[in-house]
Amino acid sequence: YEDNNNNVWFGTAHGIRIWDRNSGSITNLPSPFDRQTVQVKVIQQNGRKNLWAGSRDGLYNYEMETNVWNKVPVENDLDIQIEQLSKSENGEVWVGTRQNGLYTLKNDTLIAFSGNNQLSDIRIRSIYNDNEGVLWVGLNGGGLHRIELNPNRISSKSITKYTPENGLLGSVIHIIMEDDYGRIWMSSNQGIFWVPKQQLNDVASGALNRIHPIIYQIEDGLPGNEANGGAQTPGITSRDGAFWFAMLSGITRIHPKKVNDLTFSFPSVIESVSNKDSMWTPGSANIRIPKRDRSIRISYTAFNYSVKPEDIRFSYKLGGTDDEWIYAGAERSVTFTNLKAGMYTFALRAGMGNIWDNSNISSIQITVEPHLHERRSFQLAILGSFLGAIISLVTWARWKKKMELEKHEIELQKLEILKTKRDTFLEELNRHVEEILGDSNADTKMMADRLLISERQLQRKLKEYTGLTPAKYLREMRLLRAKYIFENNPEFNISEVAYSLGFHKPSYFTKVFKTRFNVHPKELRETKNS
Repeated sequence: YEDNNNNVWFGTAHGIRIWDRNSGSITNLPSPFDRQTVQVKVIQQNGRKNLWAGSRDGLYNYEMETNVWNKVPVENDLDIQIEQLSKSENGEVWVGTRQNGLYTLKNDTLIAFSGNNQLSDIRIRSIYNDNEGVLWVGLNGGGLHRIELNPNRISSKSITKYTPENGLLGSVIHIIMEDDYGRIWMSSNQGIFWVPKQQLNDVASGALNRIHPIIYQIEDGLPGNEANGGAQTPGITSRDGAFWFAMLSGITRIHPKKVNDLTFSFPSVIESVSNKDSMWTPGSANIRIPKRDRSIRISYTAFNYSVKPEDIRFSYKLGGTDDEWIYAGAERSVTFTNLKAGMYTFALRAGMGNIWDNSNISSIQITVEPHLHERRSFQLAILGSFLGAIISLVTWARWKKKMELEKHEIELQKLEILKTKRDTFLEELNRHVEEILGDSNADTKMMADRLLISERQLQRKLKEYTGLTPAKYLREMRLLRAKYIFENNPEFNISEVAYSLGFHKPSYFTKVFKTRFNVHPKELRETKNS
């Protein structure tokens, strides 16, 4: 904290120090913290001549003229440890604690937020109270929460949670700041990033299901990806409007004014169409796929030099099979298998986040040549023969009962064939999945590549045969293997099993295991040990 005399006040693990920049001297401020080792995490102005000091011993008010300290009482006389303090322009004060969630100051008493039990984590890392009265809270492991408060300003109307699962960069949010351009800036252990505030609000309203942050990391000039925090404050705004972020390996300065809004133009380019033996470029006069090979791969790209290539997203549709746009993410190729004969129009568009550049859609026409039985003349001939056969069958009424029995037999044979196909597919899939259970990078693409089919075909078959997506099927196989290990080798610990089966975090593995089998892995091991 910098006072009116240009003195700088520091909170330390042994109270408060004051640095007189005129004389260069450093003195100790007599305080309630001098008699013990107490970390001071917050020093913030409270009125013109008062200060707040937040510490591991609670929140204090210091009257600078009289040198009097007063501890701010807490409802129910709880002992809380202060990590953050945020005061909005309307005077509302919110306090973040180390292990007790959020508190607000009412009538000179700290009152607990009634929704603390709804937070993903009660270790508060950062607080920002915006001009609309929305409370943004960064957690020490639970991501970012957007809290819309009720009129009493102590209970929540709604809480929206942003985590890595729906686009957040990291789960530890050190600082939250808003610029003049409608962007929310944050720092985490994975880097510094910003998200359009409207995008965050759209997730809260249900209009979007994820956010798409703009990320800055070492390759963009940061001294390291990991930011730092845990005290007031790991980020400040300087007089020139620049944002300063505390990093584990130094300090980063970013001026929001110089972060231009993106020129929203993403011209998409279809680079090639290929199959087993041939390749065509979009400039080809006729892209005709021979009847002998109905599987094709289309490669594409898009350009916008204001963003990183990996941040560009694609969607496509193949006229004749897809009526809606198919989201392709950052993938730059798509494979279609077993196409029927006919003419197709492949359309491609690019964009960023959930916004698409519909003014730069590219497309190509592809013709798949027909086999004899797919030709119209042949089909008409077959149809005529079929009609003749029907007339004959009607005439031969005495064979009706026999034909019904034969039809029933044929249906049974079809069901048996379908069952055999399903069993054969799942048997082959399980064999490949067994080989990649321990690979933490295993995903739908890896499974599909091993089966020599497209991701789309894998998803369709798994959905038909099991009702599961590839990701859920892989997780189910891992969990079943873990259960078998604990039942037969209880000497293995939970972390060993989790990492050996491709889980990044033992805590997440434990959570999904308990949800799946309604028993904690530790309890299962202990049961088998006994």
